[in-house]
Amino acid sequence: MKDESIRKSLESIAQRNIPENTNLWPRLAARLERREAVPMHLKWKLVWTILLVLLGLSALTGVAYAFYHYFNDAGLQSVSDAGLISTVNATAQPSLLPTATPPEPVTVIGNSQTLEGVNLTLEWVYLMDGQQAFGLSAGGLQGGKTLGMPVMGFGRLIPIQYRGAGLALKDDSLLITGTYVVNQIVRDEATFEKADTRTDVSIAIPLLDANGQVLNTFRFEIKDELIHSGPFSGGNSYSTRANGLEISLDWLLLGSKTIQAHLCFTPPDGKDWRLVDPTIQVAADPNQVGATTQVSASQLTTLTNGNGRRCQQATFPNGAQGAQALLLRAGELATPSGESLKGDWQFSWNQLPGRMQFPGIAPLEPPIGSQEIGNDMTVTLEKAYADINRMVFVIFIKNPQEGFVVSSATLKDASGTELNTGLGINSVPDDPTRFTVELYPDSEFAAGQFKGQLAVAIGSQFGSSSAQAEADFSLDLMVYPAIVIEPMQTVTANGVEMLLQRIKLTPSFTQVYLCYQKPSSADWMVGATASLQIGEDRTNPGSYSLIYDPEVGAGLNSSEPDWSAPVTTGRCVKLGFPVGHHNQSESMTLTITRLEQSVPEVIPDDQLQAVRQKLLAQGIDMDWVTSSGNGGGGGGPVINTKPEGMTDEQVMQMFFDALGYYHPGPWTFTVEIKP
Repeated sequence: MKDESIRKSLESIAQRNIPENTNLWPRLAARLERREAVPMHLKWKLVWTILLVLLGLSALTGVAYAFYHYFNDAGLQSVSDAGLISTVNATAQPSLLPTATPPEPVTVIGNSQTLEGVNLTLEWVYLMDGQQAFGLSAGGLQGGKTLGMPVMGFGRLIPIQYRGAGLALKDDSLLITGTYVVNQIVRDEATFEKADTRTDVSIAIPLLDANGQVLNTFRFEIKDELIHSGPFSGGNSYSTRANGLEISLDWLLLGSKTIQAHLCFTPPDGKDWRLVDPTIQVAADPNQVGATTQVSASQLTTLTNGNGRRCQQATFPNGAQGAQALLLRAGELATPSGESLKGDWQFSWNQLPGRMQFPGIAPLEPPIGSQEIGNDMTVTLEKAYADINRMVFVIFIKNPQEGFVVSSATLKDASGTELNTGLGINSVPDDPTRFTVELYPDSEFAAGQFKGQLAVAIGSQFGSSSAQAEADFSLDLMVYPAIVIEPMQTVTANGVEMLLQRIKLTPSFTQVYLCYQKPSSADWMVGATASLQIGEDRTNPGSYSLIYDPEVGAGLNSSEPDWSAPVTTGRCVKLGFPVGHHNQSESMTLTITRLEQSVPEVIPDDQLQAVRQKLLAQGIDMDWVTSSGNGGGGGGPVINTKPEGMTDEQVMQMFFDALGYYHPGPWTFTVEIKP
């Protein structure tokens, strides 16, 4: 499980500070090898992570196949070999989902002003708690005249948590249309979530000459405008910290011929630092933005403000017409004396104002076309398996139109109540009509016969938001129980005592309960290099749960009333491995190679710089980059150079080891299984 230790550390941060609709790991993992990741929009149903994985597997021939072709999962291979998979072959024609009730539309304004021969109309305004927007049109912008970045005011309400703004302009003959969006919190704390909030709105839009100087300013006042509670979409990055320096992307002005970016930072050591050759990439498809040509800034204008920050306005000689996403990079700062500061400051915007949809208003740039469900579509539930840890289904979509996927799925009990489950959807590139759906319970499924319903949503892409139709299947499945063993084995390694208290095995999955004294008060987890071997099957952890730690307030796990902590101090965790028993006597070996400290929300700069210098002496140039935006934030590594033959995983092990985040073992437990 390459890079699993990094992923676990980042997820521990994400669960505290990143909104549940944000997926940062694909981008950060890709940056290890200096590649761009494909953004994925995931559905989150639990307080723990939902996995949505596209597996690249070899082509299948014929119609006879087993689960493990889809999963590369030792546990599911064993249940397939044992004949525990039910062949269902239930087919249904999906029913179209009802159209959601639209939110309240924008407020149409239609007020016009004429200044310096330019006529500008404020077309509409729309306020949300976390995002505010308006539309405009303008005529007479000749002789090099342009519009500058607007400023919005909200009467008695003071905006907080500013996270960047954008103005998209589109040329339509002699008329220019535009959409402005700013990401910030505007609310009345006294009435928030209790009653509707209304406020006066002021809008100032500068008119610039050919040299970028302000000629005049259009000003509009709107009285008693409603602030909607949402929802609003996010995901654009606002600030990035690398090599001890934070740079923010305060705003973007997206024109048909140029793109302007306003980048700001506080110069370190008070020196005259300037950005060197920032670049930008734009694309109509967010998935392709990393593959487009990098364009360097044609002009860099340096400004300062009263807070000691330095701002530079970068102008790029490419337009944003038809663009859905962009990626802006800055890799170096320099002083006039020749000093250089390297870093990897990246700003990813997958939602440009011109493509954003507001109620009742068409976007400036139409979104990528979506498909319609065909009348001849059928959805077949081909196979099913269930034990107390997970239910697994193979779904086949037959439709004359290509491109439809299982976008989401839900499980209901016999009474029709939706169960709280995690969701995993796997597809095979060489067989795009078949999908494997895994559902993981918040608490264990009850052993015995399960009667209920599987609702399969069909859409144009993964994620519940793309669902256009739903197929429902009645379920009557045997849920295989677990074998419970309580070895109470204790092993001591490197000064840490570890107890293997309990093992719960199903035919496809094994959960082990471990308790140990932490090396310090930090968040010490079982390392992702742990392994479990049962018979010939060996695998790494597939799940991790903290179930007891008085220092962080974790007590009895309410979803397991039959479990209690066997210790009064230290930590107890539950690890899940996708391998099960084979219904025969055999040996099980659990190996915990090390404990790993989770990455804190902020690694102190002095520690990062000390480790960086240590690694530079070994031929490794890397940095730890943190970012924030209107869609959340997080941190991750960027490896610039490394010795030949060294893998990124080895670099990261050296990095975390130098920080003192590893406590080596090993702790090895051997247990005889007798089902």
